[in-house]
Amino acid sequence: MRLTYGDGETILADFKPLIEQGGKFSKLGNPQFFKQIGQRGRYIKWPGEIAC
Repeated sequence: MRLTYGDGETILADFKPLIEQGGKFSKLGNPQFFKQIGQRGRYIKWPGEIAC
């Protein structure tokens, strides 16, 4: 995923290692769940207290 912050900084994020780790992050492998992405300050979040 490419993330661009308000200040113009852009980063590439690979979530595959988190998904493969299992636990609460395994939900990110579901495209329908992943689409529920939101923003919390400089972080991204999903339902269920998943934040990166």
